[in-house]
Amino acid sequence: MVVPPISPLPMTKDARRRELRQQRRAYVRSLAPDTRTALHAALAAQVCSRLPSGAIVGSYSAIGSEIDPALTDQRATSAGHDIAYPWFADRAAAMQFRRRGEFAAGPFDFPQPVPTAETLSPDVLLVPLIGVDTAGNRLGQGAGHYDRYLAYNDGNKSIYAIGICYDMQIVDQLYADPWDIPLQAIATPTQWILVTAR
Repeated sequence: MVVPPISPLPMTKDARRRELRQQRRAYVRSLAPDTRTALHAALAAQVCSRLPSGAIVGSYSAIGSEIDPALTDQRATSAGHDIAYPWFADRAAAMQFRRRGEFAAGPFDFPQPVPTAETLSPDVLLVPLIGVDTAGNRLGQGAGHYDRYLAYNDGNKSIYAIGICYDMQIVDQLYADPWDIPLQAIATPTQWILVTAR
């Protein structure tokens, strides 16, 4: 009797996260500093040319090998947009967004606006990620802060969520849990992908 081969179990989200994080880290280490800066500038051009006039933009401070939106923030500010960054009262608190300006150490050991910074509600949210597919399914750090914010943001205002990443972070397919909120668009230094499968 011939026994059919056993199909491998699908990779867990944590295992996929580790794999994709390692690939991103290796890719970024391979880049010359001027190449990396050029990629960040190209990302800024992709995003800023599509921002609605007067939109409040939620951005973030890049950690490790994440693509850095600093040049996007600078260009958006020059075009008259207000920029807000994530802010947490403590590690158990919901994510808020506060006006970018003076920074202090936050509970997750990355810079965040000072507690006295004005709370803002972004119209457009630049979302960091480890991997993403063209259906807008995003693999983040695993804490769910962005999914919860998009689902329950103040006033349930409609937010246009743009995943930003290097081209090599786009993968064929990612598993999505029922509570995962898909992105509306994906921006890389060379591509602007509108998500059609919702």
